[in-house]
Amino acid sequence: MQYVLSCFFGLMMLAAVTTVKEIDGSESVKGIDIIPTPKLMELTGKRFVLTHNGRPEAMIIIDENNRKAALAAQEINNFINALGGQPLPIGTDVNNGAGRSRSINTIQLVSPQKTPSGDFPSVVREAMDILSTKGEQGYAIRFYSGQKEGEAAVLAGIGWQGLLNASSTFCLLIKKEGATIFMTEAQVTDWPDFKYRGLPVWPLPGSFDDFKKYVDWAFRYKFNRIYTYTTRQKAPDGFNLPSSEERRYLRKINAYARDRGIKINYELTWAVAQVSQGESRDEHQGSVLINDQYYSWSDDASLRKRASEIAQFAHETEAESLLFHCIDTYEEGWDKRGKNDHKRFGKDRASADANVINIFTREIRKSNPGIELQFVVAPYHANFDLLGNERYKTWIARLTALIPNDVYLTVAELNREQTDSWIAVARQPLVHWINGYAFQWGRYFSILPAFDKTAFYEGRDRDIIIHWEPIGYFNGEVMQLIAAEYSWNVDAPGSGQITEERAGKIMVGGADLHYRKEMINGMDAGAWAWYRGTGEPEPALGNLLLKACRLEFGEEAAPYMVEFFRNNPIGWRNAGLYNQVLHDVMPGKELDACSDQLKKTKDALSSLKKALTVIRMNSPVRERLKRFLSNTYNQALVINGMTAYYQAKQLLAKGLNAEASEVIINVRNQIAAIRRKMEKTGYWSDESQVWHEESENSLKIAEAGIHKVLSRNLLKNPGFEEPLGPIDHNNKTIPWWSSFGSLEITQDSHSGRYAAKLKLKSSDDFVLMEQALAVVPGCNGYVEFWLKKDDNFRVIPVLQYWNADHTKKIEDLAVNDFPFNTAVQDYGMYSGTFLLPPHVTRAVFKIYADWFGFTPNQEKMLYLDDVFVSCGSN
Repeated sequence: MQYVLSCFFGLMMLAAVTTVKEIDGSESVKGIDIIPTPKLMELTGKRFVLTHNGRPEAMIIIDENNRKAALAAQEINNFINALGGQPLPIGTDVNNGAGRSRSINTIQLVSPQKTPSGDFPSVVREAMDILSTKGEQGYAIRFYSGQKEGEAAVLAGIGWQGLLNASSTFCLLIKKEGATIFMTEAQVTDWPDFKYRGLPVWPLPGSFDDFKKYVDWAFRYKFNRIYTYTTRQKAPDGFNLPSSEERRYLRKINAYARDRGIKINYELTWAVAQVSQGESRDEHQGSVLINDQYYSWSDDASLRKRASEIAQFAHETEAESLLFHCIDTYEEGWDKRGKNDHKRFGKDRASADANVINIFTREIRKSNPGIELQFVVAPYHANFDLLGNERYKTWIARLTALIPNDVYLTVAELNREQTDSWIAVARQPLVHWINGYAFQWGRYFSILPAFDKTAFYEGRDRDIIIHWEPIGYFNGEVMQLIAAEYSWNVDAPGSGQITEERAGKIMVGGADLHYRKEMINGMDAGAWAWYRGTGEPEPALGNLLLKACRLEFGEEAAPYMVEFFRNNPIGWRNAGLYNQVLHDVMPGKELDACSDQLKKTKDALSSLKKALTVIRMNSPVRERLKRFLSNTYNQALVINGMTAYYQAKQLLAKGLNAEASEVIINVRNQIAAIRRKMEKTGYWSDESQVWHEESENSLKIAEAGIHKVLSRNLLKNPGFEEPLGPIDHNNKTIPWWSSFGSLEITQDSHSGRYAAKLKLKSSDDFVLMEQALAVVPGCNGYVEFWLKKDDNFRVIPVLQYWNADHTKKIEDLAVNDFPFNTAVQDYGMYSGTFLLPPHVTRAVFKIYADWFGFTPNQEKMLYLDDVFVSCGSN
């Protein structure tokens, strides 16, 4: 091979006459759609011909013993074959191989591991010098003009992973025009910032062939971790292990991925056992039972047994990476721990967590030495340096000292102050697990990856970053292409950092966890994500998004798909998700937020329809676009209904009942028109009916509020006072209010009249106000009230009644998606409809408040007035 390099390169001269142009990710160059964009790339202005009229015009030169070079060569040929060309001949000497009787282009695949760097031509050596400190994933591509042999390309990697990265970039430069397959010549020098970049694939693909296409996709865009479930059997709950059939193909896919520098990570929980039907719980007495799974910190025998089962699965499949999730609460369900956990660990959760991690690590690595293990501990979204979080900082400092240095800990979401606090204390490498504002909110796209530099630290080469936006069924590919760009180059155009609000109020959440608001571009992160998270920063959303759409949907549809992703609305995964996100993120600003989403929905529908006009009928891309359109139609049903609900609610608060009624009539007609259009074009389905009913329910609630004057209020409101004595009880024809805790009458109401004020003291377990009411059997009712509270604590509006046997009290939320954990400092009106079972003739309306998930550090106030409950108002 040394002969090939010295003789071959000795015949080549640098093309000094060619003008080069340096480009970056903010530029759009026809024929150049590479993601992630190379850090240094210069176009030569020339074409490098690979095949013409079906005939190879180039050959690939590799070292005969270099398996990775052979694999890279095969990837290049696979790409050419997919474009309809014949594979290029592969040789180990430039003087051998097909076509040497004529001039032919050559592609040389080399790496310093196989070839002495001194044998590289000067320009390649220069690139290798730049890359020498950048890690083994760095690579270079160089083009030369030969004297006799035609044009020449060199693909060089610092290590074998760099060589594979070079081949994937080379493939993305390949184009077809007429009968010619060629590549646009570009001198490339490139390396990643985050060395490990994760890609979620949900659910677990059902076969080797199904999984292979995702591995190939990951390889093409330089992801080197894939996260997935362990099995498709039963529910993907993180406990079940693969069946025998699945293990056979998982072993094969793990080997296929490993050859390409990719580790597949399988997600599990800390659970030691599942609940089995009819089993006795004696075996797991004292364990925490959550979601039909048993968890324990002190049952070493059960922990070892579970770990050995996982070790066997990993050994049989040759799995290289596993992730274990604790109970997903603020403190891992620590407050529910059993007596054995209490006896052994007392209040020392760090030692208890370390016991679990150490047993799993020790047992699994007995038969799987060197396997990568990742652990999720809680809280996983915390700034340990924030005043008030001292006990959490003590916990994480003790934990990190008690577990191996080479396991991973997981920190979820990101802001710079939070991540700084983890970096300062954790000895282990970190998995930056970013849930984001796309999949979690039921969107297909968010520009949040542009802020990946928030989690980047020079020299931390083992950290992993993953945006939890699944590809495949969940269509997260465009989202992940943006993630590929910014995890590879954290300073790509449009990049930024997420920070905590510097002078903002320190708030207290569940389990006394202190936090500040997170800020993006000077705006609250939630509001930014709602209004601007698909529309800025412009450098990220201009040509980068266009490149991503060209790669996924083709040249003609790409401009329309850019507009779709800029406007794709919230909530596509299920009919109730939009309302849930709305209540969580935009309390008190619902109408403005709905109006924003309604406009975006209309624009998204328009863009998709235009894209479909340019896609050929039998294209797989067309089927993807039709799924987008079907889901967006469904979202239009719900968002129209919710917008009308809040418009009507605002009008009703001003006493404008007729105007509110007109809004509902108009929107009901619009929803009917959407349904007719869906039916006419074949997009209506049984699933659409669910979305239609969700929308209609919103309109019915608003309508009930309009017509409440026609119904008798079943609750007595004035004064909210309790009866004075038994005589008053007997004389009451309407049920009365009663309370538990401190109750005062105040004029601090939304209308300036009397209201009830409940005082939740730091010593209280709960407070409540309730009133019994007699209802007609099968009551189809409506509830409305005004409420505010002066800080974060839990408030729940409840309708309570007996079951049919009168043996158990049933409690239903009176208002679905009520923001019970959210501060409501100004009066807001809440309303809902309910349907009581036919046997119920008496119920209780209750406003209940407690400290669940919050720290009782001072007295809090809850104000309630103008409560209205009616039956048959619809």
